Parts: sequence; structure tokens; C-alpha cells
Amino acid sequence: MKEKEVKTKKENDVINWIVPMLLGMITILLVVLLIFAINGKEGKSSTNNSANQGQITHDIDDDEDNHEIQTDTTYISKEKALSIALESAKLNQNDIYDISVEFDYKYGKTVYEIDFDYQRYEYEYYIDATSGEILHSFKERKD
Repeated sequence: MKEKEVKTKKENDVINWIVPMLLGMITILLVVLLIFAINGKEGKSSTNNSANQGQITHDIDDDEDNHEIQTDTTYISKEKALSIALESAKLNQNDIYDISVEFDYKYGKTVYEIDFDYQRYEYEYYIDATSGEILHSFKERKD
């Protein structure tokens, strides 16, 4: 009889140890799945090719936070943003090179980050993607 009681006690000890461990693991798994479900939209990026030019949906990473841009906002086109920067710099598109126009998130707004070179200078502009306002401009000699 004692042998049976010892075996039952060992089985109960194992059950008393395994069950809480399994419940803890299941709880952790559910929390992780819940976090993924809440943040499930992060990392997705797409372009909406509707007739409304410049209407874009992106997730933008600015080294600090992810910000999702709403699809119901209409943005100016990349070409319009570049023309605003060129007008500000008093330059012609035929005169510049190494042109980069990227949709980004800076200053708490969606912007076009525009970089280009002219002669011995590098130019950088942040143009508000909604209003076309110049939020930042920078000119630096490349020597």
C-alpha cells in the first residue's frame, strides 16, 4: 500500500508542477498573439493606383516610430513636390542631377524628402505631402 501512495504522490507532484507551467506558457502565447493582432498592420505597404493622383498608403519609418498614413488623404504628386523645391532653389530640372524623391514621415507630417545636386552643391528639401509647404531646406557645398 505504501508503494502505491509514494507513486501517487510523485504523480501528483509532477502534475502540480507541469499544469501551472503549461498554463503559464499558454498565457504567454496568447499575449504574444494578442500583441501581433493589435499591431498586425505594421510592416504593410501599398500604393493605391486610383484616378486621384498622389493618393498613397504607406507605413513610414522615421527611426523613432511607425506612422500609418491614411488612404483618405490626397497628397501632391512627386513631380509637384520636386517643382516646389526647384522653384525655391531657383533651378531648372535640366540643370540638376542625382535626384531622389521619397515619401517619408518627418516633423509629425507626411512629406516628400527631396535630394538633388547642382554643380558643387547638394540640396535637401522636405515638402509637406498634403499642402506643398516647404518644411525644411538645406544647401551644402560638396567640396
